[in-house]
Amino acid sequence: LTEKVDYLVLGGAIANNFLSFSKVNIGKSFFQNGVDDLLHNIVETANKNNCKIVVPEDVLVAVNSDYSTSISRRTESILDGDIILDIGPQTLSTISSIIASSKTLLWNGPIGVFEHSAFASGTIGVMKIVSDLTHKGKLTSIIGGGDSLSAISAAGLTDKDFTYVSTGGGAFLDWLSGDEMPG
Repeated sequence: LTEKVDYLVLGGAIANNFLSFSKVNIGKSFFQNGVDDLLHNIVETANKNNCKIVVPEDVLVAVNSDYSTSISRRTESILDGDIILDIGPQTLSTISSIIASSKTLLWNGPIGVFEHSAFASGTIGVMKIVSDLTHKGKLTSIIGGGDSLSAISAAGLTDKDFTYVSTGGGAFLDWLSGDEMPG
């Protein structure tokens, strides 16, 4: 997608991979091992195509194992025991500004662990901004993936609040990338 978009805004475990790749301590957060070559290629392709990759500048981390409480930290201040579970308020503001200046938005997957209220503000906040701009006719919003549908519901919204909603997460991304589809 870095050849087709102006901004690639990352949250969740994918953002953790990019933060770790950039030598940011991600504590005990989930990420994939062995993807540095892939991440390097993505960054290189983004740079060649003037695509800005946006990773969190601040995050919400779990304070306890039941995920009932969060603490906001700048990414450079993440502790070894922290588990990143959402974007922080400054990152939400940055993403909101990017969306407000955009004409089209492609979204696949939630930004944080929205199933826990302490870590829902990023996903729900962005959902509401996207919905509002879509209703005002300022944004064409294309949402994909089953988890995104759950996030839409958690935000008190419906698929009617967006231009287009697809339930096929992986297939949705394959289609956007121009991959051959079955059938």
